[in-house]
Amino acid sequence: MKLFYSQPGESGKANLAHISECSHGSVLVTTRDKQLGLKLTEGKQLIEVGKMSEDESEELLREKLTEVDVEPAQLSRLSSRLEFLTLALAQAAAFIQENMISVNQYLELIDKSDQHTTKLFAEEVETVGRDSDTPRAVASTWILLFE
Repeated sequence: MKLFYSQPGESGKANLAHISECSHGSVLVTTRDKQLGLKLTEGKQLIEVGKMSEDESEELLREKLTEVDVEPAQLSRLSSRLEFLTLALAQAAAFIQENMISVNQYLELIDKSDQHTTKLFAEEVETVGRDSDTPRAVASTWILLFE
């Protein structure tokens, strides 16, 4: 929230000017902070995106992994491993496609990165809007991008 509204009472308009506006499209804002979402959308209705079902997550992966030969069991394992989170699944699929690796190779990379992730997130930090029941599936996909 500081990025757009640094001090109490500041409008944040200078920073908001960097977000494009156009009459024929939309800007997608993703945040876990409902207050920030309402401010950034000027009070418009928010669309909450929760976890996908197992079937939905596997369908998403099938659609995204068009150039990868993948078995249903692999889709199930990857979906489960990334806790059916849309963002984590989309990032994983993009990584797999871009790096031309198999789902199993990706899962191995995530397993290896878990040690690194555990070190980075060893101390639990509670933040506004963070779902403490949602482990670090998205962070796991980010670690692979940085490595």
